[in-house]
Amino acid sequence: MERLKVGKHDRKIIIQHPVETKSATGQVVIVWETWATLLANKNVDKSGIDKEGYQENKAASTQVTIWSIHYIKKVDAPTVPSPKMRVIETATNQMYDVRQVREIGRRRGWELKTEYKY
Repeated sequence: MERLKVGKHDRKIIIQHPVETKSATGQVVIVWETWATLLANKNVDKSGIDKEGYQENKAASTQVTIWSIHYIKKVDAPTVPSPKMRVIETATNQMYDVRQVREIGRRRGWELKTEYKY
């Protein structure tokens, strides 16, 4: 059984999801709404090889980061993180695009594999 180590959750992050809305002119506009604000564990992959050992085929200007978060029970928004979401690290205001979501254990938490392009 996989466990989340709460003591390592030392980064405050905001997870946002896109929502379509109409502007004053009637055009469809995508805005970002906060899905959750929580503490997470940040694991930066500098090798270009993900945790399963597969080589990443990414440009040199891309940083892969894996965020571990605890399970959240939500009723007013998507209940599971999705690759359409983004993560904002509050200390640096850096935005990361979510690429993959993996469940940790049985409803213990999720790993969000993200990319930051600089």
